Amino acid sequence: MLRKPQLARFYIDWNDFNEHNLMHRILIGLENITTIEKYKLQFIDILPTTVNGFWHNNHHGIKHSLLVYNRALELLKQFPLLKRHCLHMTFDETPEGGEEKIKALLTWAAALHDFGRCLGFSFEEHQEFGANLARCCFMDDEDEEVAMMSQRLYNLIANHDYLKPKIDGVKFPEIFFIEPLAEIFRLADTTSIAPAEEMHRYYQSGRQYKTVFYDPDITDDVRFDFSRHNGKRDMVCYAFNLFLLQPQDFFYRETAEAYAQWAKGKFDAFQELIRQARDEENLSAGQILEIHGIIKRGHEHLGIPFYFD
Repeated sequence: MLRKPQLARFYIDWNDFNEHNLMHRILIGLENITTIEKYKLQFIDILPTTVNGFWHNNHHGIKHSLLVYNRALELLKQFPLLKRHCLHMTFDETPEGGEEKIKALLTWAAALHDFGRCLGFSFEEHQEFGANLARCCFMDDEDEEVAMMSQRLYNLIANHDYLKPKIDGVKFPEIFFIEPLAEIFRLADTTSIAPAEEMHRYYQSGRQYKTVFYDPDITDDVRFDFSRHNGKRDMVCYAFNLFLLQPQDFFYRETAEAYAQWAKGKFDAFQELIRQARDEENLSAGQILEIHGIIKRGHEHLGIPFYFD
């Protein structure tokens, strides 16, 4: 008699996750994405290896996911009014039941929001893939209430890396007004570790994807034209993303203030970037100064304050 594959449940504690039960839950999601056949053909055979890589990945894997989840819970404690709004949206008869639903939504949003990166999706593509995958993991769950919440799970992930209209080329997502938990999750993903540590995470990611640290041939026109998703990019381009968000790019007063507090560490992130540049054996002192200038001109280009002189 064949054993039924062990699935990670929607209501699951982090300590109960393992590679096996996560893989089989993700397999359901991939099999449910029927509109794009390449998802099946390209990813299912490599899923065990991918999940294993996700388990040991320090920048987009399970370690990062847990940090984001814990940060989201920390923010909910800081935002009692927003938390009350989130609980009201769960339509649960008891506060305890509502909190259980919120924790489950945050657990799976954290676990799957960057999984597409481990499957090879680009920075620009991984949000939509992760959101679709998460929804498809639970859209036909035998628990009808869980199946209904699969769309909320999509909503939490679909804009987790949104920056601002001038950068993303689309207006501020309405889902942040409708679903405050999505804005809290976005903030948690952005601020899960201190800015300098986040800059180091960017560096680790760039090293894994074999991105050149600094390419002097990339002009400012290319660096600061954020619509050029297929243009040349180096690590400095991606590092600049850490400086783009400002408190006014968040909808709620509470989230804006929490981001402003976190952003006080951006000077440390800038210093970490320059330290990385000094560690690059092929960069001259002049090129390190060029990187300093790029970050400064990027701030001027977007009209955001530059405090790192």
